[in-house]
Amino acid sequence: MSLLRRSWNSLHARLLIGAAIWVCAALMASDVALGALFRQHVSQQFLHELVDHLTELRGLTHADDDGTVHLIRPVSDPRFVVEGSGFYWQVSEAGRPLLKSPSLGADMITLPSGEEGGDSHVARLRDGPQSLLVEARDVTLKGRTLHFAVGADGRQLERVLAQFTRLLHIFLAVLALGLIAAAAGQVAIGLLPLRRLRGRLAEVREGKSERVSDDFPSEVRPLVSDLNGMLAANEEMLRRARSQAGNLAHALKGPLAILTDEAERLAAAGKTETAAVVLEQCGAMSRQIDYQLARARAAASRTGPALRAAPSAATGAVISAMARLYGDRKLTFENALRAEVEAACDSQDLDEMIGNLVDNAAKWAASRIRIRYGDNSAPGMISILVEDDGPGVPPENHAAVFAVGVRLDERQPGSGLGLGIVKDLAELYGGRVSLGASDLGGLAANLELPAAP
Repeated sequence: MSLLRRSWNSLHARLLIGAAIWVCAALMASDVALGALFRQHVSQQFLHELVDHLTELRGLTHADDDGTVHLIRPVSDPRFVVEGSGFYWQVSEAGRPLLKSPSLGADMITLPSGEEGGDSHVARLRDGPQSLLVEARDVTLKGRTLHFAVGADGRQLERVLAQFTRLLHIFLAVLALGLIAAAAGQVAIGLLPLRRLRGRLAEVREGKSERVSDDFPSEVRPLVSDLNGMLAANEEMLRRARSQAGNLAHALKGPLAILTDEAERLAAAGKTETAAVVLEQCGAMSRQIDYQLARARAAASRTGPALRAAPSAATGAVISAMARLYGDRKLTFENALRAEVEAACDSQDLDEMIGNLVDNAAKWAASRIRIRYGDNSAPGMISILVEDDGPGVPPENHAAVFAVGVRLDERQPGSGLGLGIVKDLAELYGGRVSLGASDLGGLAANLELPAAP
C-alpha cells in the first residue's frame, strides 16, 4: 500500500498507470468483440458451405422408375470420400439410409427425434463421439419423401476458432505492450520540460545561474516566470534585510558612542566608578550588536540561492590583511588550500569565519600560521584547518572559548566575539567548528562546512 501511495504521488506513474489501464480495457473489449464477430462470421460460412454441399447433393441424386436412388456422379468435395474425415452426407427415407458418403463408413447420421426437416441441427454419428453440425432437408422426389443431410465435425470449427482466438490474444498482448511503451515514451517526453526545469533550478541553487531561462513550452513558461519573480523578490528581501540591519547598527552605534564619550568625561571628572560601569555596559552592548548582526546576516544568506564561496580566495584576502596588521611580528602565513574547492555558504560569511580564525591564530602564534584542508571530513563536507605554533589552549577550555564575550587572556586585544561568531555561522550552514592540537605545536581550529555541489 505504501509503495502504491508513493507511486501515486508521481505524475509519471499516474499518467503511465492511467494509460495502461485504458489500453488494457480497450484491448480487452476489442478481444471480446472481435472474437464474437469472428465466431459469428466463421459459423455462418461453415453453415453456408454445408448448404452448398446439400444443394449439390440434391442436384446429383436421381430416382429411377424402379425405385432405385443413386448419384449421377460423386460429390465434388474429396473430403466426403476419406473415411472419418469429418465431412459426411446421407440420403435416407423414413429413418432408413439409402445413400451415404464413403467417409461415414459403417456409421450413419442420426438426428435427434423429431428434428428431421429443413433446418440446421446438431447431431451425432451413430457409433462415434463426433458432434456434427448438420444441414438437413426433406425433398420430394418422384412421389417419395427423401431426407437429405450434410454434416461436418463441429470440432473443426472449434479448432479454427481456438487458433484465431490464440493468435488474437497474442496480437493484442503485443499491441498492448507496444501501446504502453509508446505511452511511457510520450509521458517521458511530455514531462521532459519539468525535468529540465528541475535542472535549471539546481543551477540557480548551486550559483551557476541567477535566473531560470524561459526557453520552455508555453504551458510551463508561466511557472518559470513566477519562479523568477519569486527569486527576484527573495533577493530584494535579503537586500532590504541587510540594509535594515546595517541601518540598525548605525542607529545604535551612534548613541553608544555618545554614551562612551560621556563615560570618559565622567572618568576625567573623577567619577571613575560610574564611568567604569557605563563603559563596561556600552562595550557589552556593542559586542552584542556585532554578534547579533552577524547571525542575522548569515541566517538571511543561508535562505538564498547561489551559495558558493572559495575558501582559497577568502584565505588569500584574509592573509593579505593580517600580514599588514601583524607586520611588526614577522609572521609567516601559509595558504595550502586548493582553488577548485568551494563551500556552500555566503562569501562574506566565509570571509568572516576564516578571518576570525586566522586573526585568533595570529594573536597567539610565535612565527607561523598554516591554513590547509583536513583529511577526515565527513561526506559532503569540507574541513579547513587553521593552525599556529603558539602556546595552544588546554582541552578543558576548548568549549569555553566559543562563549560570546569570553576571553581567556585579557592581555590580548579583542572583544571575545570572534570564535563565538565562527561557531554560530558554521552551525547556521550545517557545519561546525572544533579545537585541537596542531602538529606545529599550538592550536588547530577545524572549520567544517558543506561542500558546494
